[in-house]
Amino acid sequence: MADLVPTQHIVASDRARAVNGTAGASISVGDLIYLDKASGKYLPADSASTADEAAVVGMAVTASALDEQFFYISATTVDLGAILTKGTFYYLSNNSGMICPFADLGAGDYVTQVGYATSTSLLNITVNATGVAI
Repeated sequence: MADLVPTQHIVASDRARAVNGTAGASISVGDLIYLDKASGKYLPADSASTADEAAVVGMAVTASALDEQFFYISATTVDLGAILTKGTFYYLSNNSGMICPFADLGAGDYVTQVGYATSTSLLNITVNATGVAI
């Protein structure tokens, strides 16, 4: 399988709470992000780098350039505009900011469960950054 490709509009449930952050790099709508402790800014997360860079804190719902403000959400249900497989768990990809099925992860990738599909269009975001590499 391939990474999920979200549309340019993420539709979150009514219980979603958007949080404001400062981008440490270019961030696209739908990117999974982590907080860089050294700079205090948010960057696209990556399962192939370090446990810290795989520690997802949420999903960007607005795009941003370096040092600009953006909004992200976590612990909610979203419609990514992508086709999902109901009942399937999805993970942080080794492609920065992206989401993939577990089968796409490989040796050395850090396992961060992003959430599970409640239907063919809805992803329930429940992040579990294990800090464990395959």
